[in-house]
Amino acid sequence: SGIFQTLSGTLYVTRGAYLQLSTPSSIYIRWRTNNASDTKVKYGTSASNLNLAVSNSVQTTEHILQLTGLAANTKYYYSIGQVGSVLQGDANNFFFTAPAMGSSVPIKFWVTGDFGNGSTGQTAVRNSFSTYTAGQTVNGWLWLGDNAYSNGTDQEYQTKVFDVYNSQFKNIPVFP
Repeated sequence: SGIFQTLSGTLYVTRGAYLQLSTPSSIYIRWRTNNASDTKVKYGTSASNLNLAVSNSVQTTEHILQLTGLAANTKYYYSIGQVGSVLQGDANNFFFTAPAMGSSVPIKFWVTGDFGNGSTGQTAVRNSFSTYTAGQTVNGWLWLGDNAYSNGTDQEYQTKVFDVYNSQFKNIPVFP
């Protein structure tokens, strides 16, 4: 007797992975899942050897982990999931840490505003950026505002931002 809900079915990613707050020695990796689970990121400097890991046993659908102790200006590959299984992770899941403070290493940012409107222009700009920067390091993506139209709801962010820029979110840290 009583009302309860069971979480069943296959666990899958509904948003992300996406990267935030990149520094020379750390980065945050986030994603969302359809059901609550623990959180695990495996990472390393080779796509075929993710020999480092960080995890959190708290059951959640909003997964956030900070990787620390990273080397500056270095490419890292990663996978996301839960303890015991990978939900996403391939050669396109990577990031570059920021250059060390005082370094003369050039950095490249993608700067956009008024972009999450679901138009063909939005897709054309994304495709042009991807073509222009193919094979290059992009250190960050700076958002100027008015990012998801018409009201900035979670659903608008999902359909007009996260679904449109899935590839970019996997390897360019976002600075909204």
